[in-house]
Amino acid sequence: MIAPSFCYIFCSLCTFFRKMALPILFISKTVFSGCAMRCEGVLGKTTLLDDMNPCSAKNNIKNEVQYLSRKIFIVLFSFFFVSTLFLGILITYSSMSIVKVSKPHLNDIQIDVQSNVKYHEFYIQDIFPKNDFYAIKSPVALIDENYNYDSEGYIVYEHPNGEKYYSPYLLTQQTIKYLGSYNLTQDRLYLEKAKEYTDKLFELAEKKDNKMHFPHHYIFELHGLPSEKLDPDWYSIYAQGQALSVFSRMYQTTGDKKYLAWANQTFNGLDLDHDPRKNTTLSYLDSEGHLWFGYYPKKQNHKSTSALIRAVVGFYDYYQINQTKSASFMLNASITTFYEQIELYRVEGDISIEDLKHKNQDIGRHRLNILALKYLYRITNEVYFNDMANAFYSDYNFKKEKNSMYHLERYIRKEWLE
Repeated sequence: MIAPSFCYIFCSLCTFFRKMALPILFISKTVFSGCAMRCEGVLGKTTLLDDMNPCSAKNNIKNEVQYLSRKIFIVLFSFFFVSTLFLGILITYSSMSIVKVSKPHLNDIQIDVQSNVKYHEFYIQDIFPKNDFYAIKSPVALIDENYNYDSEGYIVYEHPNGEKYYSPYLLTQQTIKYLGSYNLTQDRLYLEKAKEYTDKLFELAEKKDNKMHFPHHYIFELHGLPSEKLDPDWYSIYAQGQALSVFSRMYQTTGDKKYLAWANQTFNGLDLDHDPRKNTTLSYLDSEGHLWFGYYPKKQNHKSTSALIRAVVGFYDYYQINQTKSASFMLNASITTFYEQIELYRVEGDISIEDLKHKNQDIGRHRLNILALKYLYRITNEVYFNDMANAFYSDYNFKKEKNSMYHLERYIRKEWLE
């Protein structure tokens, strides 16, 4: 009686799905033909079961078992479909959930006695060129049609007033690109171009007391805000940090000691003189002793991540050629600021902010925050930086930006998050 009981139980379960029957007779007949023969042999002429029992009539047993088999298949298929759908929803929900990151406490945080700067001594590591903050994937054009140039081939900034000026930021940025292109191709045209730009940068620099700074000779409004207007001549950590990278990398590439001397002077220009009355003061401290660097003097309370990372990269490049105690201190102090403060910039489930004054959310600056965190992870091997980079990435769906110049789904996920 095992066979008829088995068939009856499953037949009862399948009744609910009567209207969902599918034309799968061939599969059912093949799978359950053995069941039909078993029912026929055991029951013989039994007629006690009603029409709901597939074995109620010997003459109809095969057709009824085939009908039952369809029902059983539908039940199993429905269960599989619902389970798969539920699992998919669960996975999707999990991927959309907010990523929580715990920050390990650094027990050896110290305060420098002379400067009152908070710092931690990280284990600084060498990195592969592809993991460099300024890494490029392909060589750039010697002359980029997207920029303006003077008669000698140097890049210039076209001001809204129609005038053209040399921009230390653009000059340093372009020089780094030329050096990156040279490393990719070994084409000496790029190296010669980088040398020309480096000499031009030195020519335009302001030199005093063995320090070098890079003034901007035009009016500029940060974020387009009149309240953040900069009058000539103003200085920026963007130019100062990138110039430190330029001179350091040029010395690494060529071995020419003049670049080492220029790097030393640029590093001296980032000293810990926190007097905001001086036009060249770029470093400042918050109330807790964290070291920050400003877009420009006298407007230093922005606490900008994109400004701070320029200093970190510059200090790292300089440390590669001059591993002095002061170079190590400045590098570790600026990284410590990132470690201690980066959570203030995260907006869970949305684009992160770039500075604590304006709390501006911009997809391009969000990109820089992620790249900065990945870079810090690469040079320190502190897992917390990597966890925060992944958290920042998960907060915003970059696929929304597929038509934007800042579409990073492939770039960040493949090149940085692996």
